[in-house]
Amino acid sequence: MKKTIKRTLFTLLASGMALMSVLFAACTPEEDFGDPATDGYQVTFLYPDGSPVKGTDYAGSGQKAPKTYAVLQDADGNNLTQPAQGILNDYGTVNFNYKVPGEYTVYLGNVPAGFGYETFKTTADRARYTVNLTHKSTNYEINVENPDGSAYANASVKLMNGDNEVASLTTNAQGKATSQTLLAGEYDIIINVPETLGYRPAKTNKNGKPSTVKLFNVFPIDFKDENIMSHEELNDWANDENLNNEFFTRVNTSVDNYLYTAEVKGNEETFFLIKAKWSGVYSITARSDRDADGEIIYDDNNRKVANYNLHFYGDTFDADQERKDMNISGSTNGGNNTRQFSLKKDETFIISVSSLDGQDYSFPFIIAYEREPHTVNVNSDENFTLKFDQINYAVIEFKPTVSGKFQITSSTTAYDPMLICYSSATKKPLPLGKDETNDITDNRFVGYAGNDNGGEGNNFSYVEDVMKNFVGNTFFYYIYIKDVDIDYPAEINVSITRIGDATEETVVTKKTATATANWETQDEQAGKTFHFAPVNGSATVTEKNGGYYITVGETEYELHAAISLELRSIYDGTSSSYKNGTGYSYATIEYMGDGGASPSATDNDGQPTQKNSNLTVYEDLNKRDVMWNYTQFIKDYAEHCNSVGTYKLNAELKLFMERYNNQRGGEIIWYMDIKNANPEYYWLLGCGYYA
Repeated sequence: MKKTIKRTLFTLLASGMALMSVLFAACTPEEDFGDPATDGYQVTFLYPDGSPVKGTDYAGSGQKAPKTYAVLQDADGNNLTQPAQGILNDYGTVNFNYKVPGEYTVYLGNVPAGFGYETFKTTADRARYTVNLTHKSTNYEINVENPDGSAYANASVKLMNGDNEVASLTTNAQGKATSQTLLAGEYDIIINVPETLGYRPAKTNKNGKPSTVKLFNVFPIDFKDENIMSHEELNDWANDENLNNEFFTRVNTSVDNYLYTAEVKGNEETFFLIKAKWSGVYSITARSDRDADGEIIYDDNNRKVANYNLHFYGDTFDADQERKDMNISGSTNGGNNTRQFSLKKDETFIISVSSLDGQDYSFPFIIAYEREPHTVNVNSDENFTLKFDQINYAVIEFKPTVSGKFQITSSTTAYDPMLICYSSATKKPLPLGKDETNDITDNRFVGYAGNDNGGEGNNFSYVEDVMKNFVGNTFFYYIYIKDVDIDYPAEINVSITRIGDATEETVVTKKTATATANWETQDEQAGKTFHFAPVNGSATVTEKNGGYYITVGETEYELHAAISLELRSIYDGTSSSYKNGTGYSYATIEYMGDGGASPSATDNDGQPTQKNSNLTVYEDLNKRDVMWNYTQFIKDYAEHCNSVGTYKLNAELKLFMERYNNQRGGEIIWYMDIKNANPEYYWLLGCGYYA
């Protein structure tokens, strides 16, 4: 009886499952592949990962660039559709407007490199198809050559896909290495070479073509004593008026200068690898050519000759990452130039030299080094130790989080230290007077403290009055050891203590300036040079047609505002021309304070937690009751400047120049060493014209 019941149950279960299958099949719609007679043919091409193959994947998005396309072909290989109508769209799809059902071959042209596909034929009863591309596989051949073109044998070569190693190879006697079969791809070719050799970054080709990497010689610069310039050599460079004069000093005679010579062969670059022996600032100085007697060489147009191109790369030989903003051409500024950069100990920096006219060339240049001072960052009351290692000053960066009067004192019995307030932008002491002096112990500097002025013994004591408006700003103090004999390394203990409330401030209304310009694309001023406007009152300014014009001599020019162009100029006091010096731009002027061009950190209420007053100025210097913040204003204008970094002067830019330069122009005048400046024309400091 039990067996009969079981058989009955199994029979019913089986019948039910069969019925469900029939019902499920009846409820599931069949996929509609279309009818070629009414729809034509549609084919979608996908990569192995399922993403669409776009027509622009073959050669970019340029209108004239060849693109990936598909056509229908008959049995004899004749195109039934045109390639121009078969470009793959962004979904990888081609719609063939060919409505004659039949068996046709679908041909894919300009297949993206590294991929393949299996040809297939359409049918008379199906309009829609999907084709998946496949990865190609290949063996990669890498050839490595010495600088002279000979084979570089036994080179260790790696093929890398990002951080993943896909192949490790060794070149044979012919300098060739061949990988195992790999999926086609653009793999980075990494070659283990000594520091005396280098090569441009190279990648494999997706189509599997052999790759050839040619090495070049690299000359290490490791600052050996034998390269230190003699007094005679240094004096020759230091006394060169084209390098050093009353307006600038490019050769620092107070530090060791190392002399090197690049033997340039035609247009080939001669590479040097600078190896930082110490952490600090390194400067490279080049000058115009000299004859055998040391006299400057001039061309037929009475211009100083300098047949070099000095390239700066940083930590790579990659030509695409060349630091072109630092490069020096001997054709500019008479060939007399200097570049500076900071390196940590054991860091490297790559430079190269080539010839301007393709001729062999011997190029001398000097590299100087200045140690970076020990820097301590302080936010509130704190005791700390300043360290001095072969350099007689250290830096305190004080960024208070609360207002108040803060006393800064030193405590040492070994040395006689002093404190001076500095500008982080100019690296110069902030002056109380207008007359410049190189004597850092001059008491006309802001924050001058020392010489028993309140501290015990020879120690200093200085009080910084940090009012609420300046909370969050950074105050820079340079601490000097005035002693002649210093037993390096030396240490001095310093303390910062809040001793009371800040001086009561005037209640100030804060406003944010808004750029309201109807933005125009700024002209590039091809063939013209930007000249800063004179501020001695020798030029007149007029307003017309919504713009401003300046008359210099007897010629009228349209005025432009230098927004992101560096104010790296020194006025010579006799004409409207400026000479290169050091400075900053309005777009980067925030670096004088917090070190950030546009503070962005905010609290829960959306208010900036990083405050900076360097682009915040008073509406009226006499009342000081309203302040305007121009940070976003300048950022907006900087995004619409021409490539030089200027924008045509308009009413709101002129108002900014008046408010900013009337308040801060004194410091700019001082560090730019502008002579005969008239306060009435301070607002022109950031303005200029093209001629």
